[in-house]
Amino acid sequence: MAWRNSNSPSDMKRFINKNNPKIGQEFKKELSSRMRIVTQHIQRKIDNDVAGGGVAFTGKSMYFNFRKISEFKTVNQIILLPNQASYLKYILDPAYTRVNEGKIIPYQNAKLTKQGNITQLRSRTKSDKYKKVKSWNGNTYLIDTTKKSSKRNPKLAREQRVIGYYGSVGRKPLFDFYDETEKQVIEQLRTLRGTFDYRWRK
Repeated sequence: MAWRNSNSPSDMKRFINKNNPKIGQEFKKELSSRMRIVTQHIQRKIDNDVAGGGVAFTGKSMYFNFRKISEFKTVNQIILLPNQASYLKYILDPAYTRVNEGKIIPYQNAKLTKQGNITQLRSRTKSDKYKKVKSWNGNTYLIDTTKKSSKRNPKLAREQRVIGYYGSVGRKPLFDFYDETEKQVIEQLRTLRGTFDYRWRK
């Protein structure tokens, strides 16, 4: 399917009428392709802007979904997946910039990943190597059960077993997810002619 500039307006009319279904399909395909580009851009920005780089799970935060509503209407969805959004909202959503996040805050005894998280936290907690313990003063700590107590210096041994405590911290915003996504969508639609309905849904 190709249009030659040397053809007359009548030729153009016949061309459009003849190829109308193909033109519509190609337009939808191009729109979806551009929205996928936006989705990929946001994912790359999250990966690059996170201190130390994002973990594998965070690297799968963004998802693109295409829905056909009718013959003439389609929906392209740029989605931040719920599981990742539960913690990324504190650094991407302006509504949460002043809200503290409840998390395990590492002690100096803890081995950390390059992202600053406790190494093998999930797997070691699941295998009971790391356990949650509540102290007499009401604070909750995470201890390493593989480190044994000592009769010679029990206090030091207890302190060395503690690798973190449960508290709340504020996070430095990464970027405004809504502003950045909207900016990228507008950039992609700038050279595409059509009727678009653009909206946010939480």
